[in-house]
Amino acid sequence: MENERSRSSSGGPMGMINDFFRQPPKGSLLSQLDNYFMQSTPMRGFPVDKSETDRYFIVSAMLPGVNKEKIDIKVIGDDLVINVKETKTEGTQKLPSGKRTVYLPTHVAKKNMKATYKDGILKIKFPKKSGMEIKIDEAE
Repeated sequence: MENERSRSSSGGPMGMINDFFRQPPKGSLLSQLDNYFMQSTPMRGFPVDKSETDRYFIVSAMLPGVNKEKIDIKVIGDDLVINVKETKTEGTQKLPSGKRTVYLPTHVAKKNMKATYKDGILKIKFPKKSGMEIKIDEAE
């Protein structure tokens, strides 16, 4: 028993898995998995949200207090890369910094996009590609 306990507390992926299965579940297995990894994985970077309308694919990044000049946005291949250069802390509040990469779906046009930054929220709007209508002929 002592050998088994020291193996799991040694860390690493197998130790994490052993610790997870030693604890009785407090709900469904999926919620237990979510809770376990939310506690053990610190959030890096800044929050990013994706949404869609009929005409646009929208990526929003929450960057309160960050100066617009510290934000760099690029499209590289099928990815949108948002990079926030290191910023100084304001009093006790640490400002967001880091790099986030968002995969752009194939139905998104990678041209004519528009970025706005207001009240600490960066929004990048990508127009969706318009499909080509196919005419249906009468069968002969």
